[in-house]
Amino acid sequence: PLIAAGLLLISPHYYAVLQNQSDALFISFSRLGLACILRYYESGQVRRLLWASFFVGLSILCRFEAIVLIGSLLLITGAAIKKQHLSLKHLGAALLPIAGVMVVYFTASLLTHGNLNLGVSNKTYESFFQNHPDNLIKLFLGP
Repeated sequence: PLIAAGLLLISPHYYAVLQNQSDALFISFSRLGLACILRYYESGQVRRLLWASFFVGLSILCRFEAIVLIGSLLLITGAAIKKQHLSLKHLGAALLPIAGVMVVYFTASLLTHGNLNLGVSNKTYESFFQNHPDNLIKLFLGP
């Protein structure tokens, strides 16, 4: 982790991350989810799977495109179940924390905004605009 942090701090991409913080959170939560799911694959411990699912849920809140990680999570869970002859309850454990995070988000959105508009189109446009090559050139070289 220290090497990754050091490389980030000396990288010119660090300044782009400062402009769009959701990318940094998405990367962090996705990495934590990947680390947990790999540990689950090796050990078969359900708590590793629960943490992986929780981090994937948080990464979905950062970037909606992360919803594809649910498929990866389920594939690796299925492979671990087959490899170690685990219970199918593990599939439920893979989905429960994600569902919990999303229910909390939907409820908060409903209570604060009065509807379930997730703001996906606005987030996607802002992310595209901030990461567009012309804007990155202006960021590094100035106006």
